[in-house]
Amino acid sequence: MTDTTAPEREAGVYTARGVHELQTMVSWLAVEGFRIVTVIDPQNGDYYVVAQKETKA
Repeated sequence: MTDTTAPEREAGVYTARGVHELQTMVSWLAVEGFRIVTVIDPQNGDYYVVAQKETKA
């Protein structure tokens, strides 16, 4: 049985190339209602942003 009162979650991993793009992406995700879970820096110039958004079912 599923709980229909629980919010659905939308999540994703986003790639940014460079610090400027990272800043822009994090700002955009925040405006869209996403919560930043973590930012991964693999030391190659790219950044991976893990973000999650709760939506009402």
